[in-house]
Amino acid sequence: MRRLVLLVVGAGMVAALFAGPASADSPPPLSFELSSGSSFVKCAATSPATVTKSGQSCTITQPSGGTAWCIEYKSSTSPITQTCTIKQTSTTRANFAYVVQIAEQRGGSSPQKTTQTATVEQGNTVRTNNSWVTQIARQGLGHVLDDDGDDWGYPTYSDNVHQVQDASQLADVCQGGVADCHLGAGMLSHNNSSVLQKQWQTEQAAARVSITQEQNTKQNSYFPLSCVAVADPANMCADVDQNSDPTASGKNDEDLNQLYVQLQNARGKGAAVTDQRQGGANIFSGGLAHAITQLGGGVANITTGQNSFQYQKANNVGSLFQKQDPRISKDLFSTQEGAEGSLWTGNQRAFQFQLEDGVFTPSFGGQRARLTYDADSIGGSISADLLVKQNDEPAETESCGPAPSCHILLDCTNVEPDLYVSSSEYTSTQECFREDID
Repeated sequence: MRRLVLLVVGAGMVAALFAGPASADSPPPLSFELSSGSSFVKCAATSPATVTKSGQSCTITQPSGGTAWCIEYKSSTSPITQTCTIKQTSTTRANFAYVVQIAEQRGGSSPQKTTQTATVEQGNTVRTNNSWVTQIARQGLGHVLDDDGDDWGYPTYSDNVHQVQDASQLADVCQGGVADCHLGAGMLSHNNSSVLQKQWQTEQAAARVSITQEQNTKQNSYFPLSCVAVADPANMCADVDQNSDPTASGKNDEDLNQLYVQLQNARGKGAAVTDQRQGGANIFSGGLAHAITQLGGGVANITTGQNSFQYQKANNVGSLFQKQDPRISKDLFSTQEGAEGSLWTGNQRAFQFQLEDGVFTPSFGGQRARLTYDADSIGGSISADLLVKQNDEPAETESCGPAPSCHILLDCTNVEPDLYVSSSEYTSTQECFREDID
């Protein structure tokens, strides 16, 4: 019960943090506290089925369809790897797949590493394919309260502190006919899918000499082409392929939400060298990405939400480096083909805040957000809204639709002022680039 309550509390925290700029100057509630170390696995299915379970790994094969459950939970200071694979085919009954993966890491030594992979393959003819995938990776490092009870709380002062979270999530969902889920031939019914992915980091530290706080600075290597940027795959990826017979009226429906949160708080003794970083050496490495393809003769619907919230705060430190550069993308492989009246709506939000001693800091290139939305629909209408909010700068937006095609980019950077222009001539250190990338 306690874990379920924490999930609800987490959603409330996100809503509060996104409420407005005023919240950026105060710490979030202390309800980030995670549950104690434990683990749980439910790997089960209705008959007939082949079920294989080993540690935090579950594989289920159902040759005649039915219902499958793959629920994995683990709280540990050691690296966590969770894998769920469900394969279902049926000609007589509906397919239902439930995947829940929750990895919590609190305290202990860094790096904290989580890898979650969920694969669902469903084939059917006259009955529905239904899939629900939830992946949550959470990290909490630091004490809940100081002795005086009125601060964020930190570990004991030491010479050096190094805190790291590396998380990788992949949800791969394929729904279609019995011969091949990537094809709709013979699939006369509906495909329904829901994907929810969250990565939540809280890192707090106090040190005399150096403080390093990092999130997802390592490159992933196993993600599919649909979630690969110019140089680096995303840390959070969803790949959904839905297919029904184009000569019939089977519907395709997808609801997808991704949330990416970074909370880093460092306190020095006046001279500590502090490095707060998200992303690897390459710009736009990691981040959030997904691709959705739908093909069928019935009405198709897609709803997507992608949100990134980054908060880096330093107090009483010496040399300070802060870097935030996630990408948020709906990849160019995303297409929809369905009956007239099909709909596609998407939202992307990037919030980035960096403070030193309670004041927003000029980022000088250390704060960047790149949002892209690539989508084409035959028979449908697409509407997408993009937003970037950096420090105390005005929110920047870009949108498209309703239209059958949407290919837009919003790229914002807090940049270093021109050395030949006096500071009195500047009204903003932010530059944003917009483009129709058709």
